[in-house]
Amino acid sequence: MAEVALRDAAIAELSSERKLGCAYGAILCAGRAALCAAGYRVPKSNPSHHHYVIQSIRYTVGLTPSIILQIEALQKKRNTADYVRVGEVSDALAANACALAREILKTVRRWVATDRQNVLRAQPAGLQVHATLKVAPQGCPRFSTACRLKSPQAE
Repeated sequence: MAEVALRDAAIAELSSERKLGCAYGAILCAGRAALCAAGYRVPKSNPSHHHYVIQSIRYTVGLTPSIILQIEALQKKRNTADYVRVGEVSDALAANACALAREILKTVRRWVATDRQNVLRAQPAGLQVHATLKVAPQGCPRFSTACRLKSPQAE
């Protein structure tokens, strides 16, 4: 999905707002993939699911706080463009958002390939939601709305 969003962002006829939205969507997809690879998910029914996914990227793949701040700034711009007013997203901002999304996707892919090789071999049908998360990956603050994915074979 992240690749599709980035491919869509490259369509020349799209507005800068839409390109920014596609780049932001790619970042969210990459963040969800990292959470899933770590064995977690944030239910989309939670009104703050974007916030939790973005914050979790720091703890799953190790993005720096400055990159998280960049993502949060993109989120605010995207929200303004989608819900408040159009015309405030420049072509340069959209291009920077796409570049950031590509780098984050690369980082997630590299992390999965090196640190989560077992996920590449796992059968998605073998995973099920198990309980509420009490302690998130690598010291991440408690996300009471996130769920731990548990393989039935591990029981």
